[in-house]
Amino acid sequence: MKYRNVTVSGEIAAGTTTLALRLAQGKLGWEYVSVGEWFRQYCRENNLPLEETGKQSDEVHRQMDEAVLDRLRREENLVVEGWLAGFMAQNVPGVLKVLLVAPEAVRVKRFMNREGVSEAEAKRQMRKRTEENLKKWRRMYEKADFFRLDLYDVVIDTSVNDQEQTLARCGKMLGY
Repeated sequence: MKYRNVTVSGEIAAGTTTLALRLAQGKLGWEYVSVGEWFRQYCRENNLPLEETGKQSDEVHRQMDEAVLDRLRREENLVVEGWLAGFMAQNVPGVLKVLLVAPEAVRVKRFMNREGVSEAEAKRQMRKRTEENLKKWRRMYEKADFFRLDLYDVVIDTSVNDQEQTLARCGKMLGY
């Protein structure tokens, strides 16, 4: 196979977890690694609101990013899902970098359904998390656009491609 690992990146409610799990647990049978879950666990353990990234230690972010990057370099058969997973894997050979995108209105509706919150609350939480994350990452990594399309091997709009179509496009890239 052309790729030995896969990263799946995208903004909140773009479909990254769904695709990564379907690739890992179904199509490929590889290990699923959720960077987001790693951060959520850190926030729970340290009593920090998830959307307040600015209160989280830069060192913890760097350590987690480096740990994921190290695994992508050394190991095979990983499907790593996280906002910066594809960005971080730019110079790692054998990694298929997938970016999922969807218009904000679609992502807000998905977030509302997933979290059981109102539209206003979904927008507030999503904007706060996005703004906090981007502010921190721009400072930490001195980059402006982590979701620049040319950084990824495949970009899929999940508002016009359903789960099966999205999975099939990734499978085709992987040689299935």
